[in-house]
Amino acid sequence: YPTSGAATAQTLMSSCSALDDCISDSFSGFSIDGVADFVQNDVIGNASIMLGYVSDAMKVVDSAVSDAARLLQGDISVLLPPPSSGKNFVEQVQKMWRTGKRLYGNASDLVTMIKTLSGVSLGSDLQPRGVWKTDSKTTATATQQRNVVASTLRTTAISEAAYAVTRLPAPTISAVMQNAAVGQATTPAQSTGWPSVTHPALNNAPAVKNTVDLPTWEELTDIRDTLNTAIDKELSRTTSDALFLALRRVKADLNADINTRLEQSARIIQRTPDEVLPALVLAATWFDNAARDADIIRRNAITHPGFVPVIPLKVPVQ
Repeated sequence: YPTSGAATAQTLMSSCSALDDCISDSFSGFSIDGVADFVQNDVIGNASIMLGYVSDAMKVVDSAVSDAARLLQGDISVLLPPPSSGKNFVEQVQKMWRTGKRLYGNASDLVTMIKTLSGVSLGSDLQPRGVWKTDSKTTATATQQRNVVASTLRTTAISEAAYAVTRLPAPTISAVMQNAAVGQATTPAQSTGWPSVTHPALNNAPAVKNTVDLPTWEELTDIRDTLNTAIDKELSRTTSDALFLALRRVKADLNADINTRLEQSARIIQRTPDEVLPALVLAATWFDNAARDADIIRRNAITHPGFVPVIPLKVPVQ
């Protein structure tokens, strides 16, 4: 995989935006203007079937996308025929994917949504159909235009899945924490030369702990493999040079971003305590750092931190 850079998430967002532009440009080749009514009805019927597949595939995972697909299915007879522009259809498809509730949830929801969007693009219902020399002109036209619609659904799903990766929370280290690690922590008062005034009420105040649900090493590698499979499949299907290059750029930037996250993530293993112990004691024993008890509690949803049961627990390797 490519070597990751610094602002990998921003680079991936830019690549997804460029891919969206290429998708809109490639759909400009869609046209059912001037063809017979039964050919138009055939293309619209195929598009409706594909949207029905999307709705069924997303029903269990995200009902919002499923409902949006059903609504778009009802509007397809207005969006595809002339004088409607192809850009309107592409925008409506992108809007459909972005209605997903899981796109605005925690890391686990985002991981599920990313994998589902990637899986939809690999579905047999959206794969291109062959155009044969023995086909009549009307059959060939209907198949070609149906393939353009299918390509739009697949590539927009890949674009939204890749963009959702940039929404995944990433571990951050504040400047104060970095300074504290080397014994150089400073307060705002000290940095400006003013005397630091302390008070017992301030010293005894409990520290506020902000926990963020970060994706695990396994989830990140699973996302990378799933999206790479979907993109590679689409690269073998597309007939547009611009779309091919845009997909390759998204793939490279996607791997760079995920590799950056993997460098900051810890691999997860399972460890079983020898006896019922407080999470504080387990953290001190396993990591030589009692302050990491919150990590054990959060990863395993421990309801009583003072009594961790003797069951396999998910903990970082280090």
